[in-house]
Amino acid sequence: MKMLVLIAAIAAALVAAPYAMADEKAAPSNGKPSATKSAANAKSDKQRLMKSLRKIVVDSLKDPASANFKDEFLSLSDDKESKTVSLCGYVNAKNSMGGYSGFSAFVVNTEGVLSMESSDTPSVREYLWPVWCSRPI
Repeated sequence: MKMLVLIAAIAAALVAAPYAMADEKAAPSNGKPSATKSAANAKSDKQRLMKSLRKIVVDSLKDPASANFKDEFLSLSDDKESKTVSLCGYVNAKNSMGGYSGFSAFVVNTEGVLSMESSDTPSVREYLWPVWCSRPI
């Protein structure tokens, strides 16, 4: 539960960051943090959020230590009213037989919902990516 609260707080800060940076660029410099510093903070928030969401994926694997990720990115949902952020990408990890199973698409959002392609759910890219991965940030 604490992890989801942390993830939600980081996501909220990340979604608000572009607006804060725009306000700082418009305002005169009077000792407030610069837009460059805000951009660095936003990047740090983004990295922390990715790490937190990646942990949800890793914890769901049979061999978490074997996880390899590629092509990861954060995205807002296609619902303009929603502040839900998702991590989208591909993961490869060892299966119960000890062999790598190949890269599978996954989507995990700030509400803790994880969907990963498998033989049972092969349509993550087809059905979930257009909704949860269509607005990269």
